[in-house]
Amino acid sequence: TNCEKEDVEERFAFTVADHERSTRYIHHNLEARSVSHDQDLASRDEDINRLLADKDNLRKELDKANMQLKAKNSELEAVKCQLQRDITILNTEVESTKKKLSGVETEKDLLIEKIAD
Repeated sequence: TNCEKEDVEERFAFTVADHERSTRYIHHNLEARSVSHDQDLASRDEDINRLLADKDNLRKELDKANMQLKAKNSELEAVKCQLQRDITILNTEVESTKKKLSGVETEKDLLIEKIAD
């Protein structure tokens, strides 16, 4: 009958409209998820780029510190060599002074013996 036909058409139209609403809802959610995912990826890319820049900066600082350390080591090595030369000179002077004192002691003893005689 006509009534049944209209009822079926009405239910069909409702079903089509419901399906279209569901499809729009799913499409909207997928777009939102896609945008959110893209934003997450962009944020992660920014984080990675920032971390890589930090790594590069830290590497440069480390290289600079290593160069400064090498320079200080060279300075310390030069000071060490100078100290060793100074110690050698002082030891030579000490030995020379000991010999002179020994000679003075000998002269003193001879003078004491001479005076005693």
